[in-house]
Amino acid sequence: MRTLLLTLLLVGFGITLQAQIRQLEYGWDTDKGHGLNTLVSVTSVGQDADVNLTIPMQGLSNGYHLLFVRTQDSRNRWSHTYLRLVNVRSGAVPARIVKVDYTYTPSNSGTLVGQYSYNLPTPATTVQLTVPGDIVQLVAGQSYTLGIWATDENGTRSHVYSRTFTYRVVDCKGLSVNMQGVPSLCTAGSTVLTAAVSGGNAPATVVWTRAGAEVGKGSSLTVTQAGTYVAQVADAQGCVVSATQSVTESAGLPVSVTGSTSFCEGASTTLTAVVSDGTDPLSFQWKQGTTTTGTNTSSYTAVAAGNYTVEVTDRRGCKGVAAPVTVTQRSSPAPATVTASSSAIVTGETAILTTTVAAGSTIQWLRNNAPIPGAVQVTHIATQAGDYVVQTTNRDGCSAVSKAVTVNLITATSDPVFGSDFSVVASPNPSTGRVEIRLSSPSGKVVWIALTLIDLSGRSLYQRQIKLTGQHVESLYLEHLPAGIFLLSAKTDKQQTRLRLIRQ
Repeated sequence: MRTLLLTLLLVGFGITLQAQIRQLEYGWDTDKGHGLNTLVSVTSVGQDADVNLTIPMQGLSNGYHLLFVRTQDSRNRWSHTYLRLVNVRSGAVPARIVKVDYTYTPSNSGTLVGQYSYNLPTPATTVQLTVPGDIVQLVAGQSYTLGIWATDENGTRSHVYSRTFTYRVVDCKGLSVNMQGVPSLCTAGSTVLTAAVSGGNAPATVVWTRAGAEVGKGSSLTVTQAGTYVAQVADAQGCVVSATQSVTESAGLPVSVTGSTSFCEGASTTLTAVVSDGTDPLSFQWKQGTTTTGTNTSSYTAVAAGNYTVEVTDRRGCKGVAAPVTVTQRSSPAPATVTASSSAIVTGETAILTTTVAAGSTIQWLRNNAPIPGAVQVTHIATQAGDYVVQTTNRDGCSAVSKAVTVNLITATSDPVFGSDFSVVASPNPSTGRVEIRLSSPSGKVVWIALTLIDLSGRSLYQRQIKLTGQHVESLYLEHLPAGIFLLSAKTDKQQTRLRLIRQ
């Protein structure tokens, strides 16, 4: 249906200019006479009348047509009041508003005290406009009428609003409102917006609107739909402020999983959930396949191969599930075996450490858990005491560490050997039990020798004084001692000699 909205200020015409307007009629140039025109009764009393007319345009062909309006006063006299050329277009939609005018008129005088215009940046069929009420022309305690007119794209100006009010001067005491809350929600979820009001004259009321329609009252609003929300606050003195917040809707939380997707046998890998647009606090639920792990943290340590995923829920109840991540386990090599040519050395001596390595693998020797620079061959010569291991790494980058081999340093042999009073030989050495100690005096003279057996810590285990004249055999029994290395000290007042005895 095509219509034309007109606002007419009708002025009565007559000889005395005092006749009251009773009715009007309008018509188009296509009408065949005034009898076909439409009569409209006017209920206003006086010579002037404001009338809003909605004029139908059915049956008019496309193109320009002349619209006329005339009025009849109480003396039944007609006067032409309005002529307008209208361009009729088929399928046209109602003209959009491009300009809004508003005026303030004192109720006791009818004289305008303020007229203002607002040009819309973009033509629209509806306009939300805040009209200032604190212009300097207004006097406190006086009654005024606010009138609003809208002008459309065709230049038609229509009276759309009128209200009478008494102007008051009020101290709003810095009334303000700040919109708080998460401006987004998930499908089938919700979010809460809060109007934080400060200043003003208590009590204050808050009215929430969306698309011009009231959706709630109070300091907070639970939002379940996307859109633009306005919180309008009015205090006890009529002061009004508002805040606006746009709320968007998303299908769910974007969630992904990062971290290494493979690990070596006997080790693990750490997976981490990465969440976008979530609102803290977040909760996490990790799964291996369909089995829930019960972990409520952003990271998960995987110790078994399988498919892993995580579901994240934020404070609003929005959820997101990460795409499954496949974690694989790589094979680790078997720990190598290390052999040593000796488990104890004296200063200046060495022990030869030997291992084997599989094809495609590499090795690294470590002493006291620290890598030995350049020690990457199957044989390593140990010059220091310590715990030695070899680390083997296969093609997959997985490693295994051998059992430690301990090389001890014999510090008890540090005393100097001097003189030539005697010689000493021990056999068998190594031994599982009895060891014969053969002492000889080259000069054949009588020599007193102190024999002492000590362990590597210097603790004395056996002592005896022997009178040596020529040769002497002394038997030592080691069965009661643990396997290890022991030192035999043979000492005179001029000479000291130490032998290393090995108990197997």
